[in-house]
Amino acid sequence: MTTSDSTPRGLEPPSGLTARFEPLAPGQVPGFAMRVTVRGVELELRGLPLVARLGGQELRGVSVSPVGDGFVGLLEHTPREGDRLSFGYGPAQRSTDVVFRALVA
Repeated sequence: MTTSDSTPRGLEPPSGLTARFEPLAPGQVPGFAMRVTVRGVELELRGLPLVARLGGQELRGVSVSPVGDGFVGLLEHTPREGDRLSFGYGPAQRSTDVVFRALVA
């Protein structure tokens, strides 16, 4: 299904998009520093995997929720202040308004 401007469904500009950045304790998920949970976007399950990036870092193990209202993935390193979330299917990436802010202890 597509929108009226031929943008594939699931790649329209998101509204109300939120992200939760959850630091992982050392060894909690070996090799990863943070879990990222994104909600508020309509995604279709497709043959191509969803690719998500935060700044220059690709989220690993990305999993789309069963109802397509978001996704979760893991980061190997804590992102830098100001890193922006982008995602899409295959090489098509859509930038979002979600920006990482340093965690305050």
